[in-house]
Parts: sequence; structure tokens; C-alpha cells
Amino acid sequence: MHKYRIYIKGDQIHALLSSYNHPNTLIPVKAIVKDMKWDASNPKYKIKILKFYDSLQFLKKYLFNMNFHYDYTNKARKFRLKDSDFESVKEIEDALKGPDEQRFYLVVESVMCSRTKIDLKILFKKIHRFLISIKLKEIREISLRPFYDDEFRLYTKKEFKKRLYHYIGDNFEKTGEDFNRYADGL
Repeated sequence: MHKYRIYIKGDQIHALLSSYNHPNTLIPVKAIVKDMKWDASNPKYKIKILKFYDSLQFLKKYLFNMNFHYDYTNKARKFRLKDSDFESVKEIEDALKGPDEQRFYLVVESVMCSRTKIDLKILFKKIHRFLISIKLKEIREISLRPFYDDEFRLYTKKEFKKRLYHYIGDNFEKTGEDFNRYADGL
């Protein structure tokens, strides 16, 4: 069972936005809970975004092309603004405020929410580590295929592990985590 905290209307929270068409692209935000609804397993929250934690370049590349749920029952649809209209993250944040701000409220699942920015960073880190590990495993598998013959071709899992160590091994040394255990678990 998932561990989650229940929030009420007016609570300030932090959340990871995800979408139907880009489920592995997570956008961390600061928000206010505007409404709540229970589904079969977890509550869902309708939120008003207060702050984005990503760069303008990242938001322009993903936010405006992602399909979000704006209501509990409606289909997901693209963000209702054009990326070309904005020169800064603050301009995007300001566009979400005002008399028609309700049209920008998004629905998020409770498991993607936290009380603090620090807790959101921990959640973000866990999810991203999982996503990166999946991609590394995929890279290993496709680079080891015998029919593949190009610059990225590797011949053994041991060779992949050695190259991966040269790429990120120093990060494991900094944290004290066992690189061999991680690489063998891919």
C-alpha cells in the first residue's frame, strides 16, 4: 500500500506533474490544493500552480506539449498556453493567476505530492533513479546485441559495466554506495 498524506483545500504542497503523453517527464511545482476527490485507491488533488522549479528551456520543451487532466472526469489535453508567448518562468507563473485561473488548475495523484520541497526532491530523486536505471539497462541490452555493429557496440556485460563505471563511478564513490552492486542489479 502506498504511503501518502492527506491534504485539504488551501494546503500549500509540492507536486510532480506528469502527463499521459510524457509519463516519464516529471515537472516539480509548488501549489495550493483547490479541491480533492477520492478514487479507488488514492486521493487526487486539483491544484493551482504557484511556482515551477524547472528552467524556461525545459518548460518550453515539455510543459506546453504535455497532456494534463484539468478535471477529475475529463480527458487529458495540452496545456492551454503557447510557449512562444513567454520569456521567463515568472511570466508563465503570472499567466496562471487572475480571474480565469481556474482553467489552469491541474489534477495530480496524492502519491506525487509532498508537504515540503525537500520531500519532493527525495521523491523526484527516487523516481529519476529508477527511470535512469531502466534506460541504462536498455542501453546495455541494445549495445550487446550480436547483430548490431557500430560505434556503440559492446561485446560483454563486463565491458558495459567497466564503461559505465568510467561514466558515473565517481558519483558512487562520493556517496559511498556500492557501484558493483548497482551495476549488477541492472
